[in-house]
Amino acid sequence: MPPYDVNPGKVAQRRLELPIARERRMELETCAYCPRLCRAVCPVSNAEPREALIPWGKMTSLLSTEASEIRLEPWGCTGCGACTELCRHDNPVAEVLIEGRASVFAAGRAPEAAVRIAQEHPGRLLRQA
Repeated sequence: MPPYDVNPGKVAQRRLELPIARERRMELETCAYCPRLCRAVCPVSNAEPREALIPWGKMTSLLSTEASEIRLEPWGCTGCGACTELCRHDNPVAEVLIEGRASVFAAGRAPEAAVRIAQEHPGRLLRQA
């Protein structure tokens, strides 16, 4: 994806590409083009039924995001692995999402609440990062 997103009639916006988007591109794109068969097994998307919170939405949010925007979707994963178990493509979804959160932290783009929790509970950093 190019570093700039050009929309007709709008000013081009700088895109932030996280290292995870390069390192795990195959897994992220596998989810992006999947027909979302894992939606029913995700406890988060069952509790909060929004497309952005099904495993597909969480994974695609890591591909690229507006530099001025902080995406919250990756933090909508409990790490339970139900999506990974069901995935017909053997995609390690939960693992990639946890790595994705670490990538967002490393880029200094983590949501304020996630940073605060990581500071208050450093032992959870690997799981929450």
